[in-house]
Amino acid sequence: MFINKAHEDAYQYLQNADFEKAIKKYSECILNNPNSPELFSERGVAYLNLKQESNCLKDLDKSVELQPDYAYRYASRGHAKDFFGDTEGAIEDYEIAAELDPNDSIIYNNLGLLLEKKGNISLAKENFDRSDKLRKEAERAENIALESLSVSEDGIVEESASISEITESDKHETQDKKNASQRSELMKFFSEKNQWTEFLKFLKNGFKIK
Repeated sequence: MFINKAHEDAYQYLQNADFEKAIKKYSECILNNPNSPELFSERGVAYLNLKQESNCLKDLDKSVELQPDYAYRYASRGHAKDFFGDTEGAIEDYEIAAELDPNDSIIYNNLGLLLEKKGNISLAKENFDRSDKLRKEAERAENIALESLSVSEDGIVEESASISEITESDKHETQDKKNASQRSELMKFFSEKNQWTEFLKFLKNGFKIK
């Protein structure tokens, strides 16, 4: 949810790629909400698109400071560091992100790409393999969840008999992996330029407690 109308306006400017207006609105909003990691992160994205390295990293540093236990803060800063040529710093941030969210396949994939860029092929492969394994596990968990549902004659979705075979622990694990998969898919923006729209959706919806 938006903090207030100023935040909503800032987000709309960001969505429309009007980065200078977005920065102005985010700055207004931050004056009244100086402890919001989301506002600093989003303004940092606007600065990144204007290639203002110092301002971008300053905002992303602040978002990490305000929410140091959230993997996405480090992953987004890692992307920015790599964008501005600091691959070593990017690797460090992605490694922290992986520690905080060890079930995110995209984090491991992007970390692998950075390690490959630095010539560490063996470690890059380990991360690619980890990413593939997590992605397959997420797909399997989703299939289990889908198979546990059936549709009655009147169109009502019900739990099938097979749901009893899934323990409570399995249910929580399945949901966690589905959430991680949804969140990480939106993070593809950080390696694919055409993911701008999806990234904006993540900015708006990806900060909820999973």
